[in-house]
Amino acid sequence: MDDDAEPKEDALEEAAKYFHIDCIAVANLLLDRTTYQVLRHTRGYLDCSAFPGPIVKPLSPDSYEGKETIKIDFASFVGIFIKSKVISQIGYPKKEFFIYHDDVEYCIRLRSVGKILLVPKSIIFHKEAAKTERRIERRLLGRKLMRKKFNELWLAYYDIRNSVWLSKKYSENKFLFYYKLVKRLFKQILVVILIDDNKFKRIRFIINAYLDGLVGNFDNEKPKRILYG
Repeated sequence: MDDDAEPKEDALEEAAKYFHIDCIAVANLLLDRTTYQVLRHTRGYLDCSAFPGPIVKPLSPDSYEGKETIKIDFASFVGIFIKSKVISQIGYPKKEFFIYHDDVEYCIRLRSVGKILLVPKSIIFHKEAAKTERRIERRLLGRKLMRKKFNELWLAYYDIRNSVWLSKKYSENKFLFYYKLVKRLFKQILVVILIDDNKFKRIRFIINAYLDGLVGNFDNEKPKRILYG
């Protein structure tokens, strides 16, 4: 559990009620520490064919309200209990991912051997970082686009590479996967050319992230070498 997560006093008690049920993992419900809103993107269902869109489909409020438990595909690593026998069976999270989607990859393995249950009454508060702090505003054809600052662009490499790797591995329609990948890559490069700074380095960076995801190259020092080396 993250160091900025705070379980409600009865979080463990509520979750433990279902440890004996035929499942391999039990997840808490995450709420934002400031707004007390449910962090729906941290729990939900998986669809690898959705690439390049979000692979995780968040829960809708009516899917869990008033229910003791519901079956889910995905829970972030903030607040999930996993049976030890399952870890010995499927192994540990993929450390090569470094950051981004390691929880998605692990949940794909988890759900292949059993059920993941969400317990809505077991609550953990989590402080969400303000994503807009790391972006700058650009304009394109009258539309406002929030772009990553160049000195923090390296973080996006892991997001792209890991999602490409996951989608290639688990997508059932490979033709559709490659079509969407090429379309997305072309669009990203075009936007860089039109509005971003450091165009050459950004384009090289994006192309490498896609290629490394396709071939499974997990050199985690590479993005900083490309951008700042």
